[in-house]
Amino acid sequence: MDDEVKDKADGVGRTAPNTAKPPSGNLAGFSQPLQLVDRIPKPVEESPIIPGTFRPIKLLPSEYEKLEFTAFTNFIEKKLYEHQESRFLYYNDLRRKNSRWVFGSKIFLALAGSLAFLLTAVATGARLAPQQLPASWADSDRWMLLVVIAIYALMGAVSFYGRATDKVGTYFRLVAIILKVRDSWTKFQFELLKELEALKRGDAVAAQPASRDKIVVLAEAFCNDLNSTTTGELTDWRTEFMASVSELEQISKKGSEDTLKQMKDLAKEAAAAAEQAKTAAKAADDATRPGNLNLAMTGDFDGEAIIFIDGVEVRRTTGKTVAVGPVKAGVRTLSVKFNRGQRSLEASQNVEVKVGVQDVKLGLG
Repeated sequence: MDDEVKDKADGVGRTAPNTAKPPSGNLAGFSQPLQLVDRIPKPVEESPIIPGTFRPIKLLPSEYEKLEFTAFTNFIEKKLYEHQESRFLYYNDLRRKNSRWVFGSKIFLALAGSLAFLLTAVATGARLAPQQLPASWADSDRWMLLVVIAIYALMGAVSFYGRATDKVGTYFRLVAIILKVRDSWTKFQFELLKELEALKRGDAVAAQPASRDKIVVLAEAFCNDLNSTTTGELTDWRTEFMASVSELEQISKKGSEDTLKQMKDLAKEAAAAAEQAKTAAKAADDATRPGNLNLAMTGDFDGEAIIFIDGVEVRRTTGKTVAVGPVKAGVRTLSVKFNRGQRSLEASQNVEVKVGVQDVKLGLG
């Protein structure tokens, strides 16, 4: 629309350049008027409205001190409109950016939650009736549950990001601010309308100075309303920002403590596993090294006694104390066969043979 108006303004009073040539030798017959179209000044282009909240309204005395009442009123209204439009464009741009996350995350969470619920139901059915499924679907319930866990984890991450950045709260706060700007501008327009209508009903010329003063008061009140809205938004934003930072700090602290605890538990488990491995390695090494027994037999026997380890003869002796070895470490069956009078007897017991030298006693009965 602005470009169209500009094009029309640029074309006001313009006609095509006169390209007709007078008849040769007779200038009197050339009666078309001369068109000086290039001397018409073009309107000055207005600077665009820049969105923001830091800039104050710009009222230069050189722009309004010599204006008559109607031009002054239009000047004030135009400046206030640009001022509120700057605030509106700023907040509305932020609202649009946050609206993508607000509505997009809601749709995503709804779809993801529905999918997780459906997969959970299907996985439960597959586990209850596995014989009804094809062979290729044997472990499908496990994969579905893993997908469900991943979906819930993603939903949790999205929700956490939304809480941490406070995009939902910011969106509704921006909507409220835009509505306040709208209401303030509407209020000012009606107050200005009342003042101008009251001016028409009396002595317009005599009342103009007082009306100018009242319009200035209305303009100042409108600017104060905008500034109050912006300052209030800053306070609300700071409160929510600090609350979000505090929540993030608590979450990070708890996460750090949980992670540290898990690391300590893992370290303890690793130390226990290393100790078990060391013990197992020692046991395996001991299993390859032999042991030696100092066998002491109690009881009488005739002649010599025959000593067996796991049924294999290892020694014969006529004494009651004898060294037996080397013997493979581990639990072994130690037995002794001997004669007492006319009888052949045997005594035995299980012995845990260890690496090194150990004393063993065996009663012959």
